[in-house]
Amino acid sequence: MLTMISIQVYNGKGRPMGEFQTSIEAVQLWLANPENDRDDRLVSARDLVDPERQNKNYDWDLWVKACEIEEDLRRAF
Repeated sequence: MLTMISIQVYNGKGRPMGEFQTSIEAVQLWLANPENDRDDRLVSARDLVDPERQNKNYDWDLWVKACEIEEDLRRAF
């Protein structure tokens, strides 16, 4: 069974930066958060790349679009 998924990440200006691999479980938890609307606006990827917020100096310019993540998850199944 597939346990990892690739998601498109962007910089703060909306320019594609490549893909980031994370667990399907992390994506499902992220999508369950009502703050992560299902539209195409950019939202911080922090909760996907540092879900436990262990990196106190987090300043990565990584953004995602919830609608794309939802579609990626749908295609994975």
